[in-house]
Amino acid sequence: QLRFLIGCHRSMTGGSSHDCCSEIIMVSWRTFVLAGGLTCWYIITGPSAEQEKGKEYHLPDYIKVVDTSLPTKMVEMTEIEFGEGHHLDKEKVTLEKVIATSDINFSDDFVIETERYRLVKDNDWLPSRIIGHTAAMFSRLYFWDWDIGWGLDAKESRAVLSMLENNPNTRDVTVRINHNEAIYDCLRLFSDPKVEERNNWLARVLMGIPTSVSGELFAELSRGDYYNPLNQTAVLYSNVESISAHELGHHQDYQRFTSDWEYGLAGAFPPVKLYKEWQASQNALDTIKKEGDEWQFNRYLLPAFLTYLLAGYFMSKRILQKSKLGAQGYSEDGVKKKMKESPPSINPLHTLRHFGTMNLGLYAGIWSYNLSMGAEMPEMLGYAAFAAGLVGSQQLTRQVMKRVLPYDHEGTDYQSPLMRKVKRRMGRRRSPYY
Repeated sequence: QLRFLIGCHRSMTGGSSHDCCSEIIMVSWRTFVLAGGLTCWYIITGPSAEQEKGKEYHLPDYIKVVDTSLPTKMVEMTEIEFGEGHHLDKEKVTLEKVIATSDINFSDDFVIETERYRLVKDNDWLPSRIIGHTAAMFSRLYFWDWDIGWGLDAKESRAVLSMLENNPNTRDVTVRINHNEAIYDCLRLFSDPKVEERNNWLARVLMGIPTSVSGELFAELSRGDYYNPLNQTAVLYSNVESISAHELGHHQDYQRFTSDWEYGLAGAFPPVKLYKEWQASQNALDTIKKEGDEWQFNRYLLPAFLTYLLAGYFMSKRILQKSKLGAQGYSEDGVKKKMKESPPSINPLHTLRHFGTMNLGLYAGIWSYNLSMGAEMPEMLGYAAFAAGLVGSQQLTRQVMKRVLPYDHEGTDYQSPLMRKVKRRMGRRRSPYY
């Protein structure tokens, strides 16, 4: 779409019609390939007639609750404690407040809060729903499924409760179905003890407030599914089990750590973003395959992962374009101007080299960290091993690939804009600029 607009702009401002047509043909060709590939993929990975019918996700007869909008009853529950050798130690009978799952009308709005999670089903106000359903059309076209962003019905709402109830490792999460509460979730950063204890106050102020407000509002106005690690909240709009499981999979992924802000901040780095999305999808697969819905991993989660791959690819391309302009002597402002007007062409193999090297570094670092932890080394040595694996693998790959597939600007005296600023401040001779 961007290339199409650039081509039309050139035509209107004196550019040749040949340039404009070339841009339009390029967009049409790429769009056709993407649409054709996804169409074939959706045909291959679509559900069978039996899978399409689906089945209800399993729920226990009763769920012990702390608070709920649903009718409750008091029942006697027996807790069994085992001693050494798995021998029965004692039984403890308590009177607990519970809800009967058979009495839940999953089509209505409700609140269910237990010791491990809080599940709220509600609706956004009408104007935002109108905007959101309009904005969600692109996602529906991409996945070729009207259920994307449509809102969870009774069957899918039951499935979400099942995912929460049947996974004891899912703890301290708030799940919102078909709505969000951006301001309230923002306030929870400083009023919810389970949220407060996960991250220091500075991270909650600088990262938690902006992401809570902007993330949830964006989710509302685009009907997009979303997870925020700082307030531990998942917002669900898509009527697809695997997508709900994916957002809960993000929560499981973050729970491996004692705090969330470091992992969340690292997500700005493309390889880490890909790693996080893959981990969440793997967690989702573990959840849905128990119910026979593993086909949804290929049908929905892999195409979703493709969007992150493409984003990472084009980010690598943009980095190489800036490096190429810098090697040609452009100043920082000159690079920005040139990128807007006519960015240089980059060999796709060069882009793949850059993208692959970044990801290789991350996974080499993770491998080194796991290796050191397996050897029971101190945690600080584990971090050092991660850094050494990341930097070492990238440097080694660069030395090999610059001889096999060198970038256009490799071998020049290129210096990044940051290094040129440093040298100017040190009083060294200024580089020539265009």
